[in-house]
Amino acid sequence: MPAFPPLPKSKLDTLPTELLQEIFLFSLNPSLPAASRALSTTLTGPHLRRRYLHEHRHSAPDLSRAFKARFFTVEFLADYERLFSRLEAEGTWIPLRLLYEDAGGALMEALMERGAKWEPEAYDSVLEGLREALREQRESVVQVALRDEGVAVDTACLRVALENGCGKPVLEVLAGRGADVGDVGVWKAALARDNELVEWLFTKATPPGEVLGQLMGR
Repeated sequence: MPAFPPLPKSKLDTLPTELLQEIFLFSLNPSLPAASRALSTTLTGPHLRRRYLHEHRHSAPDLSRAFKARFFTVEFLADYERLFSRLEAEGTWIPLRLLYEDAGGALMEALMERGAKWEPEAYDSVLEGLREALREQRESVVQVALRDEGVAVDTACLRVALENGCGKPVLEVLAGRGADVGDVGVWKAALARDNELVEWLFTKATPPGEVLGQLMGR
């Protein structure tokens, strides 16, 4: 098979490095380096990324876009603040990817401490991510994510937590944030696990009639 001819370079790829860096710094697109291999090589240095963040530090929409970038980690944030100053994130949105990628919730916690919150239009997606974290017993992620008082927990979260053996601290958080501890499904999930969880539920609510027979037989 004959080799395919190389793709022609875009006009952007042919610009001088210094000019490309200035374009990146003043653009509204932190994902610009992903546009081509040449741009990735030119625009992915940590120093340039820190400068990008510094140039856009006063714009909440621009910061929110930067938070979505893969390079934005808790280590990157710490390096930035060592060189410049504490980042103020009031009015910014936490990226949903952190519910799945931020293993211990450290970056979520750091952003919340600086004023970031979940976007209200994304609350349904936040709940979906919380249920997934509960299935995987990533309890610290759930507790950090729920520091945003705008997120109303549903009863399914508590049921999933009980089904997957999450500890009492996270159960307390879920119960305190709106999950219905009198729900039949919640009680059945506890009964399927162990007596300690059932005893915990007794401190929160009266058992529904549908499970009284199971309770009498234990």
